[in-house]
Parts: sequence; C-alpha cells; structure tokens
Amino acid sequence: MSRQRARQAAGWFASGRAVLGAGMFISPGLASAVWIGRRPRDPALELFVRGLAARDVALGIGALRALREDQGPGRWIAMSALADAGDGVATLMARPYVGGRPRLVWSGLAIASAATGAWLSRLVDR
Repeated sequence: MSRQRARQAAGWFASGRAVLGAGMFISPGLASAVWIGRRPRDPALELFVRGLAARDVALGIGALRALREDQGPGRWIAMSALADAGDGVATLMARPYVGGRPRLVWSGLAIASAATGAWLSRLVDR
C-alpha cells in the first residue's frame, strides 16, 4: 500500500474513532447496552463509558491533527491500536458479565481494529 493510501486509510480510521467516541459520550447507555448487554441504568457505568469515549475522541483528533501536520501520525495510530487491544482483552476477560456471542463479537472487532491500527501505524510515517 502506498504511503498516500495508508494516510487516507488512517484518516478514516481516526475519524471513525473520534465519531464513535463522541456518540458513546453522548449516549453512554446505548453504548454500554450494545457492548455488554442491557443493564439497569447505572450512573457509574455511564461514567466509565464516557471516560472511554473521551479517550477515543482524543486519540482520533490527535491522529487527525498529526496526519494533517505530518507530525508522526503513526504514533497516534499505534496508541489507538493499543487502546483497542486493551478493549478486546478486557472484553474477553469479562466472561461472567458479558454473554458469549456479544463478548466474542466485540472482542474480535476490537482486536481486528488493533491489528489494523498496528499495520497502518507502520505505513503512514514511511
């Protein structure tokens, strides 16, 4: 993949992260229901989801800015990949609390996103 295509893909990757994070921040109940299943409203869980959402907005915006200014965007994409890997492993570890299929789907998506981010991070700075 050319550097230009990698940067374009990284831009979509970062934009998606920022938009997803903003949506999670605005609607943490919906985000947690999709991720871990429906639960009674829990302000502590909403606080946790908003914290993860803010992380994703910051990582996405940081990567977009680094891409625009050509200031080492690979590091931002790599940190995004690390966050996704952490989300995937944490979801797998939540076995008693998150049902089988949703747990496998969401952890699989997070790990696939981590792999994609790790791959893109190596291409955007060359």
